[in-house]
Amino acid sequence: MEEENRKPWENLGDTPTEQWRERKGATESSPKENSSAGYGERANGDEPRNQDFRDNRHLDRDNYRDGARQNRGGFKGSRDKGGFRSEGRDNKRGYGKRDSGGFGGRRGEHGNRDGWGSRDGRDERRDGYRDARHDNRRGGYRNDRNDRNDRHDGRRDDRRDGRRDRGDYGRSRTTESKRGQGSRRAVNLDLPASITWDMLDKEVWRRLSPLPKETAELVARHLVMSGELVDENPQLAYEHAKAALKMAWRIDVVREAVALTAYGCGNYAEALREVRTVRRMSGMDVLVAVEADCERGLGKPEKALEIIAAADKTALDESQKVELAIVESAARADLGEHETGLAIVEAALRGINPEKQSFEYGRLLSVKAERLRKLGQELEACEVEALIPREVEDAEIIDLAAEAEAEEQANPTTMRGTNVALAAQFPVIMTDLDGVTWNGNTATPGSAEGITKARELGAKVFFLTNNAARPPQAVVEKLAGVRITADVSEVVTSAQDGAAALTKLIEPGDKVLCVGGEGVATAVTAAGFQPVDAASEEPAAVLQGLGFDVGWKELSEACYAIGNGAKWVATNMDMALPTESGRGIGNGAFVSAVKAATRTEPVVCGKPEESIYNLALSRAAEHLRSIPEVAAQVEAFEEAAKAKREEALKNKAAQQDPDELLVKPTEEEIAAEKALDEKMAAKRERRVFKHHAVAIGDQLATDILGANQAGIASCVVMTGLTQPRDLVLAPQNQRPDFVALNLSDLALPFDRPELRQRGWWYCGDTRARINGETIEVRGLGTLEEGAELSLAEFRAVLAAAWYAREQGTRVRCPEFSVVREVARVYEPEEDGADTLASPSEMAPRAAETTTVPEENVTVTPTPAVDETAPTDSVPAADWGESAIPEADS
Repeated sequence: MEEENRKPWENLGDTPTEQWRERKGATESSPKENSSAGYGERANGDEPRNQDFRDNRHLDRDNYRDGARQNRGGFKGSRDKGGFRSEGRDNKRGYGKRDSGGFGGRRGEHGNRDGWGSRDGRDERRDGYRDARHDNRRGGYRNDRNDRNDRHDGRRDDRRDGRRDRGDYGRSRTTESKRGQGSRRAVNLDLPASITWDMLDKEVWRRLSPLPKETAELVARHLVMSGELVDENPQLAYEHAKAALKMAWRIDVVREAVALTAYGCGNYAEALREVRTVRRMSGMDVLVAVEADCERGLGKPEKALEIIAAADKTALDESQKVELAIVESAARADLGEHETGLAIVEAALRGINPEKQSFEYGRLLSVKAERLRKLGQELEACEVEALIPREVEDAEIIDLAAEAEAEEQANPTTMRGTNVALAAQFPVIMTDLDGVTWNGNTATPGSAEGITKARELGAKVFFLTNNAARPPQAVVEKLAGVRITADVSEVVTSAQDGAAALTKLIEPGDKVLCVGGEGVATAVTAAGFQPVDAASEEPAAVLQGLGFDVGWKELSEACYAIGNGAKWVATNMDMALPTESGRGIGNGAFVSAVKAATRTEPVVCGKPEESIYNLALSRAAEHLRSIPEVAAQVEAFEEAAKAKREEALKNKAAQQDPDELLVKPTEEEIAAEKALDEKMAAKRERRVFKHHAVAIGDQLATDILGANQAGIASCVVMTGLTQPRDLVLAPQNQRPDFVALNLSDLALPFDRPELRQRGWWYCGDTRARINGETIEVRGLGTLEEGAELSLAEFRAVLAAAWYAREQGTRVRCPEFSVVREVARVYEPEEDGADTLASPSEMAPRAAETTTVPEENVTVTPTPAVDETAPTDSVPAADWGESAIPEADS
């Protein structure tokens, strides 16, 4: 239907009321919108094109949903227990608070629960509806603009002048009296007293601020109820979303709720209409995968592919790209192009980290297995299914969820602790060089002693560096200069990682143009390629790494070769290199120059890419296999895969026609099957190995981020570039699991901070908390500029600050230093200070200030402000600040 001919009720996503028909003289009812669930049959006409085609692909759509039943809603399979997900809203909670229900979802970040009740460790995403759009977007009807000064989320509406009489999208404005009946009808839906408006996520609640208070509260309750019902009763969830729509039809998040619940019920035409309405209102294309799949639901896979091709992939996060790839693969399968559909899924799998994105990884593997079966590759499909992470039964999910919830309430920190020395806990240690083992030509404090002690405890130490200029032998010699012995096999450089990447891009013996120091050419030669230094040699690839003599000529040669079609691999993208004199130019700056000249993107290796950690794990394999605990875990994985394979063979034999002659596989087929078995076994083994390794570094954006992304435990040391304040204000994906002063801490256990009453975080005998917006340390008071903290105090401060920032509290942090121990004089313990915190006491505390009676003023310390931290200082609507739920209890 053309937009200009759209009827009023179609903009609302609802049929017209009887009063509207009487005013317009309508005498016959309009056909009802299809409300059938699932992907198959459709009600009341509205038949899609090519009905036979639609009926033949129910199973494929079920596979796309990862085994979800056909009538369930949402864009996730049954393993996602957090309610359906709104696209494009990272780092926000869902519509419901975590302890209250509603549009909740998986908790993000280290150690929180994923959709299976497991503790993934590094999932940044939060399921459920999210609202991370621009704060200056408006929505919703308001009849009191003058009183509220047109405020929304604390910002002025740039569209208000001279345009108040327009309404949204060219429609006439609807008065409150005309909308009243819709509100009364919405109340008729059952809303239990336990479903309250303050269960709605704070950010989404702010989107409802243009509404009158009573209306906003009712809309919020319907949204929460919709989120609660989306799995068990998607049709009723849809009705609650529609009830909210009748009261808040100009609020974009409400339209989005209708779009997703309609999609979950199989009302593809309405879902498609609402998705496009959300795009018009918000200016963001956040539901492109849902839009494309709705076209599939209407029997138009070609249209779905057009939508996907036109989508701006750069604006999507990783999970959205996975959703889009699954829809695209399914659309290709709808058209009979199973090979293309398989290639799409395989390409998406290459960009997935199984440890961090286990849910997406499992869904992609499930779709890949289905594509393989369509191509007649049953054995390969079974091998792929064996890699899908196990989904526990519903009863187990409940138990694990309750256990994880209790643990998080008792100690909701991402930091980890050990009862034994760190080197005894992790048999493989991957340590950085610059800023960790040495600074320039000087050893860092405790580096030699720490590595020696770690080896005595049975750990295998590897030295990972993004510095591609030095060959491994030069690294060994420099380590000897700081009293650390090492073998060349224990040195893993980004140049070696880049050369390993070349083995997948070009043929053995091919020419490679080497740009960088001696380490680049050495790695190329060791990988079996022929190093050259000029584009006139017609190299098949370019390997670019750090070199202290690299200049215009070398960079230009790289541009010439890349322009002639050579593959391009960059060893790392570090923009700066720490030196004794300060920050020098890193390889990333040189790579950026070549990118600008060639308009080409390289294959990037080194930290923070996962490939360099996998290279180190491959060298540690023999050591890890010798550890009984690790060997037992690998064996358990292999037994599960073997059982799955045997089951598949039995099923295939049972389906075999007894009169059909058995065809003996060829030698090529046997070899290919064996190679596939070995590849899958190596992947399973590597997943086990990652749980027994820890990566140590000094830079958050490379060392810590890389380890977190690779699914390996991370530890930061305070001997390099990272300063204490940097760590306090670190973003979620750059926060380490462990915090050490230097490498000597490898021989020590790590205390884990613990939250107790009145917001105090304890670590050993020390404690810290966030008091208002400032950091308070026991025995020190408010943390001031230039203060000196002990390592234990620092860990407590980090736990308090990270938790407070997760709750939306601004943290003011001055510059300070950290040492091993600090003498403190402590006041006597307050009553109950050493007992665990109750859930109501876990929120950051409001500022405790001191009132001076004679002047009646309040004094609060004000150190430097964390400008990057989130803030809740957003004006409320006209019904007062108390209407917005705050983090402080």
